[in-house]
Amino acid sequence: MLTTILALVMLSFAQVGVQGDEVTRIRGDSIQLGGGVVHSWVEVDREGAPVAMGVALPDSVIASVSDEGAMLSLDLPAVDGLPFQHVLFDWGPSGHPPASVYDLPHWDAHFYLISAQERRAIAEGLTSERPDERYMPEGFIPVPGLGLYSFPEMGVHWVHESASEFHDHPFDQTIIYGSIGEQVIFVEPMFTSAFLSDRPDLSLPVPQPPAVSREGYYPTRYVIRHDPREEGFRISLEGFRWRTAG
Repeated sequence: MLTTILALVMLSFAQVGVQGDEVTRIRGDSIQLGGGVVHSWVEVDREGAPVAMGVALPDSVIASVSDEGAMLSLDLPAVDGLPFQHVLFDWGPSGHPPASVYDLPHWDAHFYLISAQERRAIAEGLTSERPDERYMPEGFIPVPGLGLYSFPEMGVHWVHESASEFHDHPFDQTIIYGSIGEQVIFVEPMFTSAFLSDRPDLSLPVPQPPAVSREGYYPTRYVIRHDPREEGFRISLEGFRWRTAG
């Protein structure tokens, strides 16, 4: 059974460093998991605009996680123009439905456009409501085998119809959108433990919806990369561009 960790071990919105001459990393929430600490962060340029947001996943955590799952709610630092508010970062040692697809040990990084309080109010069950098609990328469908099922405290999950895990390729990594009612509420890179063991350097496009309901900076790429200097993985959404509401 998943253990939801609600208490924050450490909260910091202080600047923790400058990478090169252009980018500053602002650290968000930190939570102990296994033998290490997972934390959220946002990187900004000299003008304060976001260039990346993510989760730091240390090697020490990966090496020490137990057979009990975990759900970590990590607030993101508040940055002007950034509509994303927090990350729900999950460890699932047995995966989750649908069977024979996502039932492998894996990690989920849900980047939410709503608050943690709003997310926790999401109920479990099937729904008939779909988000406005303007706000969902073309080709995205409810996860096959789940349909419009809303996971409690998460929402309905959508995947591209061409996702390789549904076309005779074992699941290793994918990109998910999430909704509740008519709202699109998260973007989620999802990836297996086995995928991380190969120390990937992955950077792929985040499919873009025709429009967004709220103006702000939105990511165009997702990155899963091992950084030896930080002794862990960078799980991030990057390549932000400004979009007006429409």
